Amino acid sequence: MINLYPWLNDIYKQLIINYKKNMMHYALLLHSISGNGCELLCNSIINWLFCKNKINEKSCNKCHNCNLILLKNHPDFYTLESESKNTKINIDLTRKIIEKFNNYQHQDNFKILYIPYIEKLNDECINILLKMLENPKKNIFYILKCEKKNKLFKNIRNRCFYFFLKTPNQKNTFYWLKTKLTNINKINAITAIKLSNNAPFAALNLLQSNNWLKRKELCCKLKNIIQQGDLLDLLNILNTNNPIKMINWLLTLLLDAIKLHNRINKFCINYDQKQLLLLLVNKINKSQLIILYKQWQICNYQLLTIPGLNQELIIINQLIKWKKLNYKI
Repeated sequence: MINLYPWLNDIYKQLIINYKKNMMHYALLLHSISGNGCELLCNSIINWLFCKNKINEKSCNKCHNCNLILLKNHPDFYTLESESKNTKINIDLTRKIIEKFNNYQHQDNFKILYIPYIEKLNDECINILLKMLENPKKNIFYILKCEKKNKLFKNIRNRCFYFFLKTPNQKNTFYWLKTKLTNINKINAITAIKLSNNAPFAALNLLQSNNWLKRKELCCKLKNIIQQGDLLDLLNILNTNNPIKMINWLLTLLLDAIKLHNRINKFCINYDQKQLLLLLVNKINKSQLIILYKQWQICNYQLLTIPGLNQELIIINQLIKWKKLNYKI
C-alpha cells in the first residue's frame, strides 16, 4: 500500500509506473487547487526518483538519498521558489538557480528542478523556463506545480505532461475529515468542505485553525448589523492583515443570498449560516445584492493587484457604498 492519502494513491501509482517504463515525459506539470495535497504528491514522486532502494512504487525513506531529500540537501535536487509566500520569483533568483542547475555535474545520473508555484514566475523567468523545456537535456527532469493559471500557462502546459489533480467529492472528503477530527460537527464540516472547494487539507485547516473563529465572528457581526447597527462597524473585522480572506467569505454569503432569491438553495455554500442568509434575503433585494457582490469583487481585486493602496480607506469606501443602498437595516 502506498503511504499517501486516498485521493492521491492511484494518481501517484500511475505516474510512477510511467517513470518505471521510461514512458514519462521529462517535464511533469501538476495543476491543482490549494489544499488538495498536490505538494505531497510532488514530493513523493521526487523522493521515489532519487531513492536507491525502491520497492515497486514505494521509496524506502531510509537510504542516504531519501534522507538528503528529506533534509532538502540533495546536490542534484534544485527548488525554485520565492522567498516569501506573497512575492513573485524574480529574475535574479531564477538565473542563480538555473546556472547551478545547468552547470553542476550530477552525482546520481540525473537532476531534478522543482518549481512549486509556476504562477509566481514573472514574464522573464517564464521565458527562461520555456527555453529550457524546448531544449531538454539528457537525464534532466522537471517537476512543476501550479494552483492558478496565468497568461503564459498554456505555453508551459504545451511543453509538459500535464495532469489536473481533481479534488475528492464531498462525501469522501467528509469521511477523511472524520478520521482527522474527533467529534466532528457535520454541518461545520460540510460548510468547510464547500468553502474549500472539496480540498481536504484546506477544509481541515479551516476547521482546525483560528480561521473558523474569525469567520464565525464575521458572520455574527454581520447578523447583528443587519438587524440593527452601523455597517461601518464591519471595518474592524475586515481590515485585518488578511482582508482578502475575510472579503472572500463575505462574497460567498452575498452569493448564497442571491441563490436563495433565485430558489437554488441546494447550491449554497454557507451551510451553517441559514439564519444570516435569510436575513440578507429579507433585508436586501436581489438587484441590490448583485450590486453589492460586484462592488466587493472590485474591492477584492484592487487589494490583490494594486500595490501601495491604503487598505483601510478602500474598505471604508466600500462600506459607505453599501450604506448608500436604499434598504432598511
